[in-house]
This record gives sequence, structure tokens and C-alpha cells, in this order.
Amino acid sequence: MNVMRPRLAPFAVFACLATSHVGTACAQSPTYAAPSPGSSETPVFFGGDRGSDHSANAAALAGLNLLATISGNTTRHGYLVQAQCTAGLTVALDDDAGTLTPTIVVLAGAASAGGPGGSLTMAGMPHNGRIRIYSSSSGCQMAAREW
Repeated sequence: MNVMRPRLAPFAVFACLATSHVGTACAQSPTYAAPSPGSSETPVFFGGDRGSDHSANAAALAGLNLLATISGNTTRHGYLVQAQCTAGLTVALDDDAGTLTPTIVVLAGAASAGGPGGSLTMAGMPHNGRIRIYSSSSGCQMAAREW
């Protein structure tokens, strides 16, 4: 089977080198006009300060029971949190002082009590701040480990 390869690329390089505008025409990066506000190309948010919450709904932990807190650890290499109850878990990742907006991850509950449900594992991309684990059920069985 014959594969056709483009053979014009070397000629384009030579054409650029042969012109007197090497620094402008050949080495310039393309520029693009900024998207108009409200278009599909407009970013969802224009980055803010560290810890800013740009979601439509602010994080809410009201009505949930705190099951466990894993304090911040700068030498943490990873962690695992697993729901083992039907109610599921809500995991809040934040700083030790709780001054920044937490990142909240919702884990699905197990099909039956004591079984494996949703899990969150972070090996190689650890979170060094505080990890708080919540559930709507105060008797929710769960597993949590850090290393």
C-alpha cells in the first residue's frame, strides 16, 4: 500500500528563507481577534484569585454529618476515600484553616450497606490540605486511608 506524504513542506521553508522578510512573515505567530462577549468562544469564567469559587452554586455542607477529618499533611503521597453505605459520601478538600473555598467531591453510595460504593483515590496527585468526609447518614460506613 502506497502512502502519500506531503512534499511541499521543505519548499515552504526554503521559500521563507529566500525572502527578505524572514523575521516577519515566516516566524510570526498567528494572531486571533478576541471573541465577542456571549459567544460560544467566551470562557466560562475569567480566572480569579486562588480559592475563588466560580460555580453557579456555592458549596453547601448544610444537613450533612461530619464522619471523619484527616488533617493536612505536607508529606502525604496519596489517599483513598470509599463510600460503603447506601447514602454516599461528600468529600471536602480544603486548607487546614478552612479559609479557602473547599473543593467538594460527591461519591455515590453502595448498592447495599457494607458494599463498595464510589471512591476517590489520589496517588501521585496528592492534596496536602485537610480532608473532611460527610454523609447524610450519621451511621454511614466508609473507608479512608492516606499514605
